[in-house]
Amino acid sequence: MNSQTTFTQVTPSGRAAIATIVVSGPNAINVVTNFFESASKKVLAEVPVNKILFGKWQAPLTVAEDLVVCLREIDVVEIHCHGGTAASESISACLQSRGCVETSWQQQSSNHCDGSAYCQDVWKLVPLTTTRAATQIALRHATGEIDRLLADVRHQISNGEIASAAELLKPYIGTYELGRHIIDPFVVVIAGRPNAGKSSLLNTMTGVDRSIVNQQAGTTRDVLQYKTMIGGWGISFWDTAGIRADAQALEQLGIAKAEQAVATADLVIWVHDVTENWQSQVEQVERELDDINYLVVINKTDIHPAGDDLPPHIAVSAVTGEGIDELSEKIVERLIGDCADHQSRPMLLTKSMDDSFKQWFDQLKANEIPNDLSPLDAADHS
Repeated sequence: MNSQTTFTQVTPSGRAAIATIVVSGPNAINVVTNFFESASKKVLAEVPVNKILFGKWQAPLTVAEDLVVCLREIDVVEIHCHGGTAASESISACLQSRGCVETSWQQQSSNHCDGSAYCQDVWKLVPLTTTRAATQIALRHATGEIDRLLADVRHQISNGEIASAAELLKPYIGTYELGRHIIDPFVVVIAGRPNAGKSSLLNTMTGVDRSIVNQQAGTTRDVLQYKTMIGGWGISFWDTAGIRADAQALEQLGIAKAEQAVATADLVIWVHDVTENWQSQVEQVERELDDINYLVVINKTDIHPAGDDLPPHIAVSAVTGEGIDELSEKIVERLIGDCADHQSRPMLLTKSMDDSFKQWFDQLKANEIPNDLSPLDAADHS
């Protein structure tokens, strides 16, 4: 066992709002405790594993920094701080002053994977995450979450509980489609007729006036992309040209791009103007988007109320912000599913492991023991 205490910044400074530093080794808790005091006055050494503590980091001769720490293992502590360089450099200096040695994330990977190919693959993803939630998910997998699950599966097989082993795998089947989004943001396309308030809605959702807002139809003629975060997940909003049948020649190229974006989106937010005959428009849109994941949003409720016959649609005002919180919740629900803790739901982070889970599950359901899951075979798959 390595007796040295090390630290690694696993997220690139400046790229995201949050930077994550992992402290590993026999003295990890003591070193962090020298500088961190939780708001609840709880001591890091006495809290259970995976318990999150909010508090302040007090570096010498500086103002205390608000941050979050989490004990991931008995000798592994995560520090989540502001993503700028000043905060992470100050923390690094503190750790070094207590004898910790800075290592690269590649070295950190080799210290924690214990030969698991899946762990090694996921460790390579950690620096590419851009939200705290995504980093935490990747770190859980990189430090053995799936390895421990497969150990339980092998234990069930060794006891002759083949059906139980299959049930342990079942929640993870096909979840790479979700897991890949810890790196790749979900694509949410905002579409609708001209002047429905799509660009205004995007500006309100992202908090930045980046899309041009104009009363003249056809102002947006290209697909404009803006990245943000909702519910801990990266979201790439795509603002598209207004879609209408009687478009002028100059608008038609923008409409073609909008239709292509709608066809490939993870979610489409179709925006209607409440002052128009939106009920009949919704019926047509629902037929056209039958095979697409979509939400219908009725905009401009600051001008005219949407009425009582709205559900399951969402009424918003891009001007006042009314309904935006509800829309954000619905976006996460449509993308992730109805789950109280989206970050804790089962998922796999590599396509090859997802394929292996499908194969193993099918074999176990056929009452066959996969060679890779034999209790005598501890090999892991990436």
